[in-house]
Amino acid sequence: MRYLKFLAISALCALPLAAFADQAPAAEAEALHLDWLNKSVSPADNFFEYANGGWQKNNPIPAEYSRWGTFNVLQIQNQQIIKGILEDAAKAKARAGSTEQKVGDFYASGMDTAAIEKTGAKPLAPEFKRIDGIKNLAGLQREIAHLQLIGVDAMFGFGSMQDFKNSSKVIGAAFQGGLGLPDRDYYLKTVEACKTPARKNDKAAKSAYESCVAQARKFQKVREAYVAHVGRMFELLGDSKAEAAAEAKTVMSIETGLAKASMPKVEMRNPHAIYHVMTLEQLDEATPNFSWQAYFAALGHSEIKSANLATPDFFKQLNSDLKSVPLADWKTYLRWHLIDAFAPYLSSAFVNEDFKLESAITGAKKLRPRWQRVVDAEDHALGFAVGKIYVEKEFPPSSKREVLAILHNIRNALKTDLKTLAWMTPATRKAAIKKLSMMGERIGYPDKWRDYSKLDIKRGPYVDNVVAGNVFLNQRDLNKIGKPVDKNEWYMTPQTVNAYYDPSMNNINFPAGILRPPFFDPNAPAAVNYGALGFVMGHEM
Repeated sequence: MRYLKFLAISALCALPLAAFADQAPAAEAEALHLDWLNKSVSPADNFFEYANGGWQKNNPIPAEYSRWGTFNVLQIQNQQIIKGILEDAAKAKARAGSTEQKVGDFYASGMDTAAIEKTGAKPLAPEFKRIDGIKNLAGLQREIAHLQLIGVDAMFGFGSMQDFKNSSKVIGAAFQGGLGLPDRDYYLKTVEACKTPARKNDKAAKSAYESCVAQARKFQKVREAYVAHVGRMFELLGDSKAEAAAEAKTVMSIETGLAKASMPKVEMRNPHAIYHVMTLEQLDEATPNFSWQAYFAALGHSEIKSANLATPDFFKQLNSDLKSVPLADWKTYLRWHLIDAFAPYLSSAFVNEDFKLESAITGAKKLRPRWQRVVDAEDHALGFAVGKIYVEKEFPPSSKREVLAILHNIRNALKTDLKTLAWMTPATRKAAIKKLSMMGERIGYPDKWRDYSKLDIKRGPYVDNVVAGNVFLNQRDLNKIGKPVDKNEWYMTPQTVNAYYDPSMNNINFPAGILRPPFFDPNAPAAVNYGALGFVMGHEM
């Protein structure tokens, strides 16, 4: 009902804008984005085309992207701003260890193509040597912990989570993982598994079948592309064509087994299905071939004495695989995941081969410019350090006050709505209004900035800085386990073009990155800001 109301309000607001399009002053017309309209179409016949036809005509999907919208446009505008910030930092002779030095050197190392091309995959040589040196199951487990710390998705995932049954507490959690493709369905979905319609005239069943077949065929093509891609990556590492082909099959075999044991995403939406807190003894009983105490020690966190084994069936299969899969095959699997994790930060041969798989999955036809990719990598490693400079430059206190005023009005409107919704019982209504009254509001940026003093960044090999960033972030995450929840933590950097509602914390978050035109414009009429940013706020609430 709320969404229908928002759509109705949007439609009512748009009609007067069109009616007065010719009379609107130039500045107001720009804020209203009247050029986005297709006035040759009647809104009564096709409102979407009427409202967006002009924008769509002038904004074809660029070859570098698989989808395109105002979020993407604003993201690139923000990246251009950040590019300037990073270039200035790279030129400055900042004090060693300062945030500016780290921000500048990370970007400089990522843009030093001559050095990157010269070194190829050599910076990863010590990591490949570690894998080659694995002698037994205990050594394999130690290496799993190490690879996970440096940012490699090996076998499974482990990190912190808010305890579902005690929201003030952070616990450790082990989840399924270890796949090179985005999801289990990429490995398992086949045309044969699609359910054929029982009746020929059942249009809904026929449509569902055709959709299933189309997706299954796409996944089959991706699987074929994936095996070929893995083989070519091994060849780039120096393996013969025959060796690489055999290794690719090994990787696919191991990952398909992990995929079969993985829980579907839909089932993982049920919090009861992914909550199984166990003591060390219970964890070891669940996976007798995997020592959790030794694993936690290898992570540098021997103090962890319990964890949530979120997906027990997956770990049951992994426990079996640890013994049934030969150690040599596990080494092959780990070599693959190491190069897969860091190929985007190596020489062009690895970058281009990595993009071939991305293209097969997403449909993007062209690699984005290097500077954009480096900005993305830095956003991951030093995002809040960059964000602090971005906010100082682009998000004045006046904008924060205006955004808060809009948020308060949207919130009051929802409260009024909750008081009158006919389908709510009195008890539900009371609980909903209480929840709304307690909802936290976070606009622009965190009150306390992240401390990067322990992150060491040098103007050396680019991939080394990426690894250092991963280790810093993963250790920061592991350090939360066993401690109270930090209610002030942000999960998106200030420059992010997005917004989110956190159900476990009951707060809504609007980074400064999205608080720019066309979502928020201090010079625009109120109706434009309410129709754009207000709509996002309503959605998050």
